[in-house]
Amino acid sequence: MPSIISITERPEDAAFGQALAKHAKFDFVNARRANELRKVLKDNKDAILLWDVDHPHCLEAVHPLSISNVGNVIGSMSTPDRVFVISDQALNSTPYIFNMPYFSHHIYRQFKDPTAEIIAYLAKACGSTDPFGLEKFMPEGTQIRKIMLKKASQRKAVVNGMTNLLGKTGTPPQLIQMAIQTTDEILMNAIFDAPLQGENRYRRQIERNMDFELSEKECVDLELGVGKGYLAICARDHFGSLKRDSVLNFIRKNYEKQDYKVKDDDHGAGLGIYGILQSGLSLLFSSRPNVKTEVTLFIPVVKNMKSFRTSFRFFSFL
Repeated sequence: MPSIISITERPEDAAFGQALAKHAKFDFVNARRANELRKVLKDNKDAILLWDVDHPHCLEAVHPLSISNVGNVIGSMSTPDRVFVISDQALNSTPYIFNMPYFSHHIYRQFKDPTAEIIAYLAKACGSTDPFGLEKFMPEGTQIRKIMLKKASQRKAVVNGMTNLLGKTGTPPQLIQMAIQTTDEILMNAIFDAPLQGENRYRRQIERNMDFELSEKECVDLELGVGKGYLAICARDHFGSLKRDSVLNFIRKNYEKQDYKVKDDDHGAGLGIYGILQSGLSLLFSSRPNVKTEVTLFIPVVKNMKSFRTSFRFFSFL
């Protein structure tokens, strides 16, 4: 049976790891030292790691749970797709972690339900050869609504539909606005940024308000599901050129302190990844090179913005 390994001295992180393991039906181990982690990983090479990267001693090289000591173990014995880092703040507020890019997922230290349930779906997908399809990240039996966008202008109808759906759940207007803006960004990325012919992203320079037919390969698949305490919307393109390093580069950027220029070879530049994650929403990226990319937005169902600010918050790249 696969394992969840918490790498922490914090009781709350260990408790979350236990809850996550219960949801995923995995074993659980808490490693409080880098050498303990090394011993555990020898027999659990497929384990999912939950790594506390902002504890008070994380930058002290001699500490047994320092970033350098734990990072050396993870770098030699695991793979980034199985590593979730946990912190109290955004990753660009802990820039030292990018010096050891041994992770593909980040969780804010906000563990209210349904956080463990959602992250359990992600943990199981980490070991899957086919981590695609919204049903893999929703409770069993969830009805998944599916739409295929065959024209660029259809994205407006989708955004309107999201507005109506969120309104029926009692979602606060500010969160509705954030969610529909993000949904629009995701769809624009799939329609305008993803299409690629050779090295040419031939839709990128087109005005976003233009309407045109989408070819069979350019059509965008949209899926929507409502779970207990959250809903999710997934957009799938059929080009598969989104790269993990590009996503981490966007997250690393501090747009408030430096000018940012879009590079033509940076797929995802139109997605506004930094802004979306800074807003408090959660994103899952799943990509198979030259085949398809899925971007999934997770939205907590809450009654006010105070509850939203303490709800689940993460990003994940599969």
